[in-house]
Amino acid sequence: MSILRKIWYFMDKYWDDIGDPRVNDWMLINGGIWKILAIMTTYLVLTRICLPKFMKNRSKHSNK
Repeated sequence: MSILRKIWYFMDKYWDDIGDPRVNDWMLINGGIWKILAIMTTYLVLTRICLPKFMKNRSKHSNK
């Protein structure tokens, strides 16, 4: 088995093989680990890149 097939199996089919069949219909469970990785990546990009740039020119104390 090639290394790419092993990676693809682990990222997609492995979770279907070992998973609990009762939760196969749950939104984040079916279809492999791709959805969870997408959510984690989005969170990290927002908190580490986008939001610090957005808040860079904001004052630290608001006097309203």
